[in-house]
Amino acid sequence: PVLGASHFRTSVAAGVEILGRHGSADLLRWDSSVVPAICGDGYVVAVAASGACAYREPDGALAVRLPGEVTRREVLPASWRGAAVGWDPTGTRLALMRSIPGPTFDERLHNALWILEADGSLRELYRPAEPAAFVYAVSWSPDGRWLTASESPIISNSVAADGVPMLLIDEATGRTVQLGVARSARWSDSGELAFIRGEGRETWRNRRLVVRTPTGDERVVAMPDEGSVQLAPAWA
Repeated sequence: PVLGASHFRTSVAAGVEILGRHGSADLLRWDSSVVPAICGDGYVVAVAASGACAYREPDGALAVRLPGEVTRREVLPASWRGAAVGWDPTGTRLALMRSIPGPTFDERLHNALWILEADGSLRELYRPAEPAAFVYAVSWSPDGRWLTASESPIISNSVAADGVPMLLIDEATGRTVQLGVARSARWSDSGELAFIRGEGRETWRNRRLVVRTPTGDERVVAMPDEGSVQLAPAWA
């Protein structure tokens, strides 16, 4: 019943925060009971483990409500063209996509990754060099130092199915590390990054489960055997 209408987000002590496709944010407790509307009214787009909530207003503006606050407040107007957002581990900064479409149809999804700081200041962290490229699927490392993002060179479901490059971006400097064609990035609490490297849409070949340590060392944990599948890593 939950999965049919919602997306699982952050695991917290009491349970799992879930975002409903109708815009609500609920808490699914470990005993299977549900606490509805943990962010109150509004179309919720992101919830932090701290309880901070981010909302999409009817006109497209971005609003937030931090722990201890009663009402949400606008932080970015609709004219800024903010898109997908994600709280950092402390629930004080937001990573968000800014839509910057080009003049042609193929450039309509071009965007850039920005950081909204706790004091309200904004800075662009990464922008794809090619005019038709765009980034998506951004996630923070547990220490808030790194972000992972996938970069598609063009708008194409076929290209996405075969795999697109994954980036590791330094939050402080914007420096990027190329992880190759990869997917399914998952951070551990200790700062290790697990991901699946390999091109092609077939799930049973050319998949390597890779773990990258905080110091930048990589090791291949699993290679594909005939008929095996390397997908969706998860940390204990």
